[in-house]
Amino acid sequence: MEHQVKEILDDLRFIQDRFFARSTEELVLLADRVANTFRSQGQLLVFGTGPSNLIARILVDALVHRVAANRPPLAAVALGTDAALMSGIAEESSLDEVLARQLAAQSRKGDMVIAFSRDGESPACTKALVAAREANLRTAAFLGRDGGVMKNYADHALVVEAEHPARIQEVHLAAAQILAQLVERKLFPR
Repeated sequence: MEHQVKEILDDLRFIQDRFFARSTEELVLLADRVANTFRSQGQLLVFGTGPSNLIARILVDALVHRVAANRPPLAAVALGTDAALMSGIAEESSLDEVLARQLAAQSRKGDMVIAFSRDGESPACTKALVAAREANLRTAAFLGRDGGVMKNYADHALVVEAEHPARIQEVHLAAAQILAQLVERKLFPR
């Protein structure tokens, strides 16, 4: 069993190192865009489906609460977290429409959107990114595998090139935490 743990950790390190080697510049640029969104009084709308929604919520928590600095909250909202709203929309239309409808209701000019998807093929996330593009919002996506169809709708597509969903989500979580720290440091330098 200890050997299996080492194999898993070695695999994670390889995938994570490859992702950050390829995506660090894009992550820094994304942090600038998110910080500028907040400076311009815009809000960040973040979403995913399944476990990716939890990563979205962790990013929002870090921005609304704080990472390290004692500072005011930032305007970040996690979509797809209200079970009653989601079931109501799904009953009247479909689950694929839930995020796009929430986005349409809560977004305004100057906002930015970040999606999380382990394969880049989530119909609900894709429809939300399309809705964001149609509303002229800036878009970013943390994706897995080859980025899927969602990479075509993201101004910033950060792709973890791996097949195992757990490894993809582990790297997404690390990247989300780093993004929150970068944004906080840009807006509240010590």
